[in-house]
Amino acid sequence: MLLTGQATHQDTIAAINYAHIEKYLEKPWKAEQIVEDVKELLTQYIFDIGQDYTPLMPILHQATLLKNLQSKV
Repeated sequence: MLLTGQATHQDTIAAINYAHIEKYLEKPWKAEQIVEDVKELLTQYIFDIGQDYTPLMPILHQATLLKNLQSKV
């Protein structure tokens, strides 16, 4: 995730190209959106590494959780 404040256009492009950015947010940020995006990325990461997600179910992004569970069927 990349949150920009006063980054230059060139810095932003470099970050996206080299860091494999999944989400990009620029000012003004909304706290609710950041929390939602972090939950979504965390949920996907847990599935990507094969970690047991069951203890974390209450805090995971429900739509991403459902998508991953449906893809296993």
